[in-house]
Amino acid sequence: MKSKTLVKCTALGMCALSAVGFVGCGKGELVSFGQYSGTYDNNNYSVAASTWEKQSDEEGFNGVWKLTGTVKYDDNTGKALYYGNADTKHYVAITVDHESGVVPENPTYLVNSNTVKPFDNGNENTFTLIKSISDQSQDFTLTINWNSETQVKYKFVIDQSAFTLEPAPQA
Repeated sequence: MKSKTLVKCTALGMCALSAVGFVGCGKGELVSFGQYSGTYDNNNYSVAASTWEKQSDEEGFNGVWKLTGTVKYDDNTGKALYYGNADTKHYVAITVDHESGVVPENPTYLVNSNTVKPFDNGNENTFTLIKSISDQSQDFTLTINWNSETQVKYKFVIDQSAFTLEPAPQA
């Protein structure tokens, strides 16, 4: 997938967040996994909420989560967001807010070592990553530099034995 496509996918839904069921979102939790909907280039999409278990703290990370449960089948999101001929029809949305008191200034976002830069939608206070999931997916990290002084780094564990991919509906 081209990084420009990933950038579009990660940024476009930010203005249309509708959180339905947060997992591991206690008081002060900055990462959520609720349903995420939006419109891109006149095409509607909606990523179903996913389930992630909060893991033990790990040095070097502000939080670690493991994908569990069932990732919903989604035939539309890839088409709406120009994933092209992606070999997956399953997506998760991960939304990160900044801490209270942090003022985002020219934030940067990295998925593993790949920089993604969302479109300017006027909202630097949150970042949403729409990530495709398949039986080939691997662990990944999300690093956000909210400003020159504030960086957070999260780890997402993709253990193939801990989640299932919902099968395609019968025609």
